[in-house]
Amino acid sequence: MATTTPTIALTLAAAGLALIVSASAQAGILTGSGAHLPIPSSNPGQPAYQSRAISALVHPVSFTGSWTAPAQTPWIGSFTATGSVPGVSINSGATFYDFTTLTSGTLPANTFFVFGDVDRGSTLSENISLMAFDTFGNAITTAWLNEPVGVWGSGNGTSGEPITTDMPGWSLTGGAYKIDGATVTGSNPSVAFALTSNTAIAYLEVSKAATHFGFSLAAPVPAPASGVVGLALLPLIARRRRR
Repeated sequence: MATTTPTIALTLAAAGLALIVSASAQAGILTGSGAHLPIPSSNPGQPAYQSRAISALVHPVSFTGSWTAPAQTPWIGSFTATGSVPGVSINSGATFYDFTTLTSGTLPANTFFVFGDVDRGSTLSENISLMAFDTFGNAITTAWLNEPVGVWGSGNGTSGEPITTDMPGWSLTGGAYKIDGATVTGSNPSVAFALTSNTAIAYLEVSKAATHFGFSLAAPVPAPASGVVGLALLPLIARRRRR
């Protein structure tokens, strides 16, 4: 059986990460506020990524998250979190992540921040707030997320594709992001999207105001990488809800 030498494997991994960095660079930095997050002009759909695996779950007190190969090397390792798992649709409340146990001591830039079904289909206040902190525990007050790099799911386009009005609004205040489904209009969509980070993060606080939507962190994988795209995504896009 053919083997891949360490040099070739490293080159492939670097090339995969370069693709992620390139995609992030093409997406603008997410600043200010707006009624609808933008859909990329050449929307690639769901990016190639690996969602964090969950272990040591003590609901709703704490859990451990981790990534393994084929996730890109800077993400491999585990982190801890206090609170419920925000990727589960029925969970809500605050979750505090500690990434200092990862190999690099931080959550690397170019991490995917994946959101699913943030709208107003359940007549709930579906919104989520995120605050990032550096290794000293200081809030990161610059714009640390990029605009969506991929949008996918079922929307209100002529062929069922997501359109702008299917996307939630956003705001950035003092480094804190809020993603708010109150601005989604039209028939109940079921849309997911991925933002990327542009700054290394030591700690992250996520406050999920309601149920019936999800949020997860994901690591880039070398492309192409069949069979690992969007692992554990399904909890993010909740079942179609009846109004």
